[in-house]
Amino acid sequence: MCGIVGTIGIEQKEKMIPMLESIEHRGPNHKDYWFDEGDRLFLGHTRLSILDLSSAGHQPMIDENEKAIIIYNGEVYNFKDLRKSLIAEGYRFKSHSDTEVLLKLYLVKGPDMVKDLNGIFSFAIWDKKKKSLLMARDPLGVKPLYYYQDENHFLFASEMKSLLKLTHFKQEVSPRGALNYLSLLWSPGEETLLKGVKKVLPGEAFIIKEGKIVKKWFYYDLPVGQKKTNISFSDAVEQLDFHLEKSVERQMVSDVEVGAFLSGGLDSSSLCAYARKFSPKKLQCFTIDMCSNHQREEGLIDDLPFAQKAAKDLEVDLNIIHVDSEVVSELEKVIYFLDEPQPDPAILNTYFIAKLSREKNIKVLLSGAGGDDIFTGYRRHMALGFEKYWSFLPEKLRSVLSTSTSFLPQGHTLMRRISKAFKFAHLNEDLRICSYFLWSDLETQKMIFDPDFLRPLSYEHLLEGLQNSLKRVPEGASPLEKMLYLETKHFLCDHNLNYTDKMSMAHGVETRVPLLDLELVKFVWSLPESYKLRKGQTKYIFRKVMEKHLSPEIIYRPKTGFGAPLRSWMRGPLKPLFEETINSAEFKNRGIFNVSGIKKLFELDHKGKVDASYILYGVLCVELWLKNFNKSSFSLN
Repeated sequence: MCGIVGTIGIEQKEKMIPMLESIEHRGPNHKDYWFDEGDRLFLGHTRLSILDLSSAGHQPMIDENEKAIIIYNGEVYNFKDLRKSLIAEGYRFKSHSDTEVLLKLYLVKGPDMVKDLNGIFSFAIWDKKKKSLLMARDPLGVKPLYYYQDENHFLFASEMKSLLKLTHFKQEVSPRGALNYLSLLWSPGEETLLKGVKKVLPGEAFIIKEGKIVKKWFYYDLPVGQKKTNISFSDAVEQLDFHLEKSVERQMVSDVEVGAFLSGGLDSSSLCAYARKFSPKKLQCFTIDMCSNHQREEGLIDDLPFAQKAAKDLEVDLNIIHVDSEVVSELEKVIYFLDEPQPDPAILNTYFIAKLSREKNIKVLLSGAGGDDIFTGYRRHMALGFEKYWSFLPEKLRSVLSTSTSFLPQGHTLMRRISKAFKFAHLNEDLRICSYFLWSDLETQKMIFDPDFLRPLSYEHLLEGLQNSLKRVPEGASPLEKMLYLETKHFLCDHNLNYTDKMSMAHGVETRVPLLDLELVKFVWSLPESYKLRKGQTKYIFRKVMEKHLSPEIIYRPKTGFGAPLRSWMRGPLKPLFEETINSAEFKNRGIFNVSGIKKLFELDHKGKVDASYILYGVLCVELWLKNFNKSSFSLN
């Protein structure tokens, strides 16, 4: 894994150096750039050496005939097969890296090369003859890629902070982006907190000429709406076992030691069960001990005993990092590396685990991210399954159901979840599916934002990004298919994968996600829904596969989030920072938030009348982000 930056339209290369330096943490092993004064093109790269540790793998990489130049961040897991086919066509290689495979594949196939790749990546290839730049992001959006363009310039980078080192555009906060982070906890699609900066979407590719995007297309999309296989359940179990093992084996390819996250949940434990077979040394696993007495109060289950049992059963080493509420002192640093103001305390866990991993000299970690999103693993999947018992009711009766459950006490975990499940029962199917991803409602948004900052709000505005994605889903798709599509496109990509990448790369650690291997994803999407969600049991077939690899205590343990006791933190160690922040003149003068409304919400939350800890934490994260990044720096001209 690495970091990439690029610009078109800037004449002084010295102005681009700060861009490159801002992401040195992504690639501490080597840093270099390529600059063409005539084309006003800059391509920069910071390298984390994983495959071919020699200088032959350095980037930017130029082919021997100087036809094309590549900068690349990621891993292509089928690169050995691609390399063999290229050798058969007469191509010769100087390195053993996957970077050189991509470069030569472009020379053979041009932009169509992206269809052949199974991996996690973002890259840019400059074609010297065509004077064009191909830019692409991996199919599921594991690796990030941001860009900015105006009439004279095109800029892109692995992290948004690189762009902000250079651009002197008016760094105007996007109302839609701010609304996203405080209603969903993440921003779906291309939107960020700044109007000028966009995200390249999963499975998307661009061609840029003379600093302009001349072509943009999706080379990959999830196989939603396709006919399901008629394979028997027993055969499906056998084949899924094969696909899981092969995906882990593919992603164990490395010239450095590979370790793994191990929370003691089904996803991470399953990966460790397979990975230990392919690890030349005893597999090093990592987990966190929150040392908190408040976890059970908030519906969180202590993961540590499960992680310890899984490690013992699988005979792997378990490295434990012990943290407590003092981790909040690292919040400003975490927001800086996070690059987006995502208000989820689980992000802190990933940050500290990656830190310990690097201290142990483990530069690659396997993560169980994606299991909940492709197999069904969240409570909202179960809630959607229960809709058949009430969704047929007329809208008026569904409105009564929504209103009556809103009065349930929010301080009680079960009551809070029931209330949330029926909050949007009155909406139509598509809006209702989208609403399951909301963390706060319309009334809360109106309390916390300055009325002049946001346009008149409706639930359609809150869910606009998700609804736009549903337009790409074929007619006839089931409600669960629609939800899993949004799950993978957005909650997984825009939230979980984004923070996992940023928090691990903050310490120069690469995170791989075997449960998102394209062949595995294709197979799982082909299975009947009843194989995945059956009688209220999520991940049904996944659990059945793992019965021969893991103990029942791990497979059927209660569902818990990879989180932290945020509600207790907001009333304890985070309270002074929060109060200091919302009372500052800088905060009040931004014209974004309604200070009196936030104070009222804070008071209601403390009295247990509402559950607003995540939203209040979101306000804090957005403000910390703005203090870090919403500043001008160097001029483009």
